[in-house]
Amino acid sequence: VWMDAAKQVFSSYSLCGGILTSLGSHNKYNNNCYKDSFYLCLLNSATSFVAGFAIFSVLGFMAYEQGVDISLVAESGPGLVFITYPRALAMMPLPQLWATFFFIMIILLGLDTEVRPYYSIVYTVCPR
Repeated sequence: VWMDAAKQVFSSYSLCGGILTSLGSHNKYNNNCYKDSFYLCLLNSATSFVAGFAIFSVLGFMAYEQGVDISLVAESGPGLVFITYPRALAMMPLPQLWATFFFIMIILLGLDTEVRPYYSIVYTVCPR
């Protein structure tokens, strides 16, 4: 569990990818990096906290509707995103609307995850 948590933190903060250095090069010379780092960590943690509420509230709704324990409903890994969560959305009112929003969010998250590492490579090859 702790290894998965560490992987999530490194992935979430984009550490060791070079992107933070590339983005930091756009800062002013006298920029307060400590303040920016604090706010980045605070915003990232708050986003993860809200995402946890969103996921577990939907899983709780699904467990309540089926009348089973939440541990029997939840899967880990890709099964949560592509099997369990769509099933839960199908139980809600206006399932097509929620499923559309959910999969658009997944597509945008995937694009963001794939494009960010290339920014540091492109910025290295083509500096401003």
